[in-house]
Amino acid sequence: MTVSRSTDTTPAALRVLAAEGPATTPGIDLAAALAMMNHQPRYLARMVRAALQTLAPNLERALQSLASGDLAALEAVAHQLKGALAALVAKAAAESAHQLENAARSGDAGTAAKAFAALETQTRALLPALEEALRPGGLAYESQPAAPTTPEGKPPGRQ
Repeated sequence: MTVSRSTDTTPAALRVLAAEGPATTPGIDLAAALAMMNHQPRYLARMVRAALQTLAPNLERALQSLASGDLAALEAVAHQLKGALAALVAKAAAESAHQLENAARSGDAGTAAKAFAALETQTRALLPALEEALRPGGLAYESQPAAPTTPEGKPPGRQ
């Protein structure tokens, strides 16, 4: 188990990170993401759930765009992936998404293919850590998940 250094100002209950092993990926810093969210696990949980729902489909969209030569669509999806990965403090994957976005923007399909391969490998490696974060003891665990809301933050069905 990894524990933050004693100079960390993070509350003790939040210092314990996920156990080392397949569910922990050095390429993601959910503790830093949690700190950016004022140590509110419910906010991190929302972000992690959104990532789990969108990362794989966005990778598929990127692959389809790359395969079809639609570099404008590839640039757009790479930009979305870059933002989502940066918010999770997955620096290496966010950098690969940035490289993919730049390659697509410049029309360099060869570089885009290499950047996509790195991005896909890095992003898929993060998925177990994201799932672990939502389990009991994880940084994004909520004993009672918040009620669903609309994108505007209101309960569904209310105007």
